[in-house]
Amino acid sequence: MSAHVKQSTADRVKNVIATMMGIEPARVTDDATLATDLGADSIDMVEISIALEEEFPIEISDDMLEGMKTVGDALSAVDLAMEGRAHG
Repeated sequence: MSAHVKQSTADRVKNVIATMMGIEPARVTDDATLATDLGADSIDMVEISIALEEEFPIEISDDMLEGMKTVGDALSAVDLAMEGRAHG
């Protein structure tokens, strides 16, 4: 069996956030708040959005960025951006 198992979008989003924040991936749960639970400040949020744009060929708008309060919100933003790219 191949060691290169394709990761889900959720796993990829969580890995980007864990890497950017320098935290254990287990702390990056869907309901974890980026600021309170994971310690992200406004600069971290911009860096996370840039990293997500590099991980996925998407663009995260300022409105999407402002709406990202939890890890689940970040996943929704990525899904929405990917859906827009598919239909755009």
